[in-house]
Amino acid sequence: MNSPLELDNRGLAYGDGLFETCRVRRGLVPWLDRHLSRLKKGAEVLRLDWQSIHTGLQQELRDVLEQAPDSDWVKLIVTRTARGRGYAPTTTTAMRFWQTWPMKPA
Repeated sequence: MNSPLELDNRGLAYGDGLFETCRVRRGLVPWLDRHLSRLKKGAEVLRLDWQSIHTGLQQELRDVLEQAPDSDWVKLIVTRTARGRGYAPTTTTAMRFWQTWPMKPA
């Protein structure tokens, strides 16, 4: 699931990653297939390995929402695992980070 975010993470250092923010209703994400399709297309553009992103993702999402049952929103952040200096990535594998939060009162 979440690994510690290192300061030399390419997503932090170079914006080498992508994210999806999803509405949560009754513990489920409506249109999850559309979110995953968009995420896959973004991963292809960035030349990130979809298997490293997708494997275990849906179970991980269920676990995240189970741990935060009052969440109205969930955000998945995907970054390349490579570290070090320079703009040219050295790997196609990725790591995931999750955020959840409730709807703000009106």
